[in-house]
Amino acid sequence: MVLGKLIDSIFASLEWRIKLFSLELQEEKYHLIKAVFWVAGIIFCAALGLIFLTLTIVYLCGEAHRALVLSVISAVYLASLVVLVWRFKKYLHDRPAPFSATLDELRQDRTLE
Repeated sequence: MVLGKLIDSIFASLEWRIKLFSLELQEEKYHLIKAVFWVAGIIFCAALGLIFLTLTIVYLCGEAHRALVLSVISAVYLASLVVLVWRFKKYLHDRPAPFSATLDELRQDRTLE
């Protein structure tokens, strides 16, 4: 009787851990997909915007100022790139560690033994 309850308790605990792990795995998949879309959107918009803006500005400025205009535009693009990379790193850093709830539960189990 006591052994049966102990086995039931172990399996219930194991089932809870597996469900928690499954849930966290789904969350990680969602975050990975979201990060891929962020990167794809950033690259697509940046490429098109940079190409057309550069062409327009260089066309409008005449030959006398082309080198200066291209230098300024390049500096602006690099600054924008730095900001985007910084924001993306912040997004990745602010998320909790993967499977942290599962690891916390396992740590609690070890302390109870």
